[in-house]
Amino acid sequence: MHISSFDVFDTVLTRVVGTPKAFFLLLGKQLAASTLINCTPEAFVHARTTAEFRAYANVGEKYSLQQIYTELAIALRLTNEQREKIMHSECALESQLIRPIPIARDLIQTARKQGKRVVFVSDMYLPAEFIKEQLVRHSFWVDGDLLYVSNEYGKSKATGQLFR
Repeated sequence: MHISSFDVFDTVLTRVVGTPKAFFLLLGKQLAASTLINCTPEAFVHARTTAEFRAYANVGEKYSLQQIYTELAIALRLTNEQREKIMHSECALESQLIRPIPIARDLIQTARKQGKRVVFVSDMYLPAEFIKEQLVRHSFWVDGDLLYVSNEYGKSKATGQLFR
């Protein structure tokens, strides 16, 4: 069987805000306005970015959104309830800001017409379930497709191990 693999973020889907820091600043502004955090949006950006680095340092390629938020909860002294609400807010904002990349749809449809199996891959901390939901929502996913996300396999695209 022939396979066509597609990276998910910045190949098939993208954020409308550009950099992750811009996304975290927007999230921080929302969280501050709803009083879910007791710091400035800028301080939230620093804490969220640092939490991601710590999660990666602690568990390597397998770091996930859950591990990031465990680190963030320590840094910002969040309760479990706050941590869960903020993590949910991050996913909700991601979902709102994700857009399809139009040419990707044509490439994927061409691969399918050629009888190739479509495989999506991502070096990402977001849960595979969330990523699949986005692919479904934007009409990229069909039954039989596969999705491999680095945090679920502890392997990355950068090393080539996720493809194996």
